[in-house]
Amino acid sequence: MSQKFEFKDLLKFEVMLFPKIATVCYLVIAGISILWGFGTIIRGLDAPWGGEVMVISGLGMMTIVPLLIRLWFEFMLVLFRIHDKLDNIRDKLTKSTDT
Repeated sequence: MSQKFEFKDLLKFEVMLFPKIATVCYLVIAGISILWGFGTIIRGLDAPWGGEVMVISGLGMMTIVPLLIRLWFEFMLVLFRIHDKLDNIRDKLTKSTDT
């Protein structure tokens, strides 16, 4: 597999797109969860019936959800790194058997 990007590799699934866009996806999802948690906290503070549960759940959304999403993306990226390492091993083996 060559390091140079070619469009034909993209059509043959030779180039993995997920590792390239994972950071952007993580930032978008984490940002949405932080904004959603902040909105939940605001609604909890304005609730006439005691919004302590909403405030606590909003804090949870702002802290736990980005952490869990980060762990999920790291797990997925590890799988792609394993795939890359296996490709490197395969390329080295084919080069050594060719010579």
